Amino acid sequence: MNKYDQSKPGIRRQGDVLLVPVSEIPANAHKKEDNIVAYGESTGHYHQFMAETALVSVNPAAMFVEVIEPTLLQHCGDPEGHKPQMVPKGKYQVVIKRELDEVGDIQQVRD
Repeated sequence: MNKYDQSKPGIRRQGDVLLVPVSEIPANAHKKEDNIVAYGESTGHYHQFMAETALVSVNPAAMFVEVIEPTLLQHCGDPEGHKPQMVPKGKYQVVIKRELDEVGDIQQVRD
């Protein structure tokens, strides 16, 4: 039996996209109309919340999402991609996974 309860807020991951729970979304964050939280550079895919029950917002420093009721995060545009994931109600910061390149510089993971 899986001890992790998928219905409760917690860190979520879909490929290189992490959703990290936060207590509040900054007041200067503005709604993003397309609900896309990340684009894949090499395949043209994207990660998108598929309903109006998720409000994606951005400010100059970060991206956030408020999930009003459990909502599907879909990996679109690549049939070999990640499985859809149901994200529970909560507030999250969107974090794109990073890695060190061959010279030691930090860069976003490219998938």
